[in-house]
Amino acid sequence: MSWTIWSCFRARVRAALVPFCMFCCWTIGHAASEPSEGGLRSPGSDVSSVRGQTEGENAPDFTPQKRAPIADPLLARLLRDAETNNANMHVARARLKQAHAEHELAAAERRPWVSFGWAADRRRAAASYFRDSEGNRLRVPAYQHNFIDTSLRAGYEMDVFGRQALRQASASALLAAEEAENRSVVLAIRHAVIVAYADFRLATDLLALGKRAAELQQAAGIRIAARVKAGADAARREREADDAGDEIGREIARFLAHRQQAAARLAELLGESFAVVADELMASEPDYFAADLLLPRFAGDIPANALIWRPDITVAAKLLEASQADSERIRRERYPALTLTSSLGFASEGLSRWLRGEALSWLIGAAVVGPLFDGGRNAARYAGAQAGSEAAEANWHRQVHRALAEVESALSELEASDKEHSLLLKQLTRQMEAQGFAEQAHSGGRGSMLQVLMSRQRVLEHDARLRSIRHQQLAAWSASRLALGE
Repeated sequence: MSWTIWSCFRARVRAALVPFCMFCCWTIGHAASEPSEGGLRSPGSDVSSVRGQTEGENAPDFTPQKRAPIADPLLARLLRDAETNNANMHVARARLKQAHAEHELAAAERRPWVSFGWAADRRRAAASYFRDSEGNRLRVPAYQHNFIDTSLRAGYEMDVFGRQALRQASASALLAAEEAENRSVVLAIRHAVIVAYADFRLATDLLALGKRAAELQQAAGIRIAARVKAGADAARREREADDAGDEIGREIARFLAHRQQAAARLAELLGESFAVVADELMASEPDYFAADLLLPRFAGDIPANALIWRPDITVAAKLLEASQADSERIRRERYPALTLTSSLGFASEGLSRWLRGEALSWLIGAAVVGPLFDGGRNAARYAGAQAGSEAAEANWHRQVHRALAEVESALSELEASDKEHSLLLKQLTRQMEAQGFAEQAHSGGRGSMLQVLMSRQRVLEHDARLRSIRHQQLAAWSASRLALGE
């Protein structure tokens, strides 16, 4: 009885020893696998050096301002629909999910694994011969027997040299890069929707102004024909009036085509049919140049650290981190790998003795496997990884310099459009005053109706130019937000 109790106690101790040893090994391996900071070159240090070259010592802190309130409710809804239904957004979200899965996989590879196995087979041993101590040759006939094995198997690779930690670091960097790329797609879609919507509204406004200009030109042509009855001057005046009318007609057709093209671009960005988008746009006529849409404005001096909010800079930096981690991981492939394995279960030659204490079996083992000669494969992979890391670093620097140029260009365009808008607004005010004087002179009998019509035409021309420059102003505002990663 005491022997049976001792056997059961020993079996339970062995069963508990296996997971305890696996946990201790996993803890030690996880602590030893953390890569040292000296082994990798962090892009953050390069960022600081670039900032030091591009900004002053006392440069103010810059944080991205909140998105400007969109005064046009239709435009605000179009932006939301585009962020939800755009095809590029679907692709970006799918790639982000894939990056999340890769990150989870890299983290799971650092944990122990446990599996369950059951096997049952019938084996036949071939006949064999042997000699006894006296030299007699004896024969063992062939025989058959059953074998049943049920066990829990566990394994763990101790990350002594940090390869798995580097793989996880690379996966984390790639995940951050995909998140930044997703944000970049959102910003690009918002900019494209704003510009396409502004193109549609501008074409609609210019189309309405063109129709009014055609009516004024027709009325002016009638009055010119009535005043000049004969002679070469009359024919010349009539030809000029007809040519002006034809030019206005061509402009109206061109504005109509531009409006259709803008609606088609919006339909593509929204992932909807052209007819639905066009009908919705035609049913709404808000002032898309509202002052709230162009606020907040930017200060004249923006420090270089504002570029850290650009998603393309983040993508380049994270890809550089991932390439550096992969390069270091490949370099460490030359070192051996320590793997721990264990199993616990029952193994017997028959069902009658399968689950008895005497059929209990366990195994704890360790294996060290490392390369001795691989024909230069690892060296070639490391050289390729180093080249990829250098390319990623060059790409990061290129993105930084491109971002600086884009921000400077966008802000310059915005400043120029603001100045031109102020100038055209003054000119339009003067033309409207001249129109008022012409109407007063006509009502007082000191002027003709032809002068009134011509002054109205000049007001329409300046109004069209002002709307065009306000469209450029809005496009420059959106481009500046995009350049700053907002």
